[in-house]
Amino acid sequence: MILLIYGNHFLKSAKKLPKNIQEKLKIQLDALSQNTFYPLPHTKPLAHQLVGLYSFRITRD
Repeated sequence: MILLIYGNHFLKSAKKLPKNIQEKLKIQLDALSQNTFYPLPHTKPLAHQLVGLYSFRITRD
């Protein structure tokens, strides 16, 4: 299992999301913590000052 670290800004922003998106976010984070190469979150490595960090999508909308 991968350790995911959530910043305060992320947690506050996540609470403001609609409930259906919050549920999708939970599913994506659970999948991501189990397998970083799981294709559903569409993870992408970040560049420059953020090397070593990744972004991902909650939905394809």
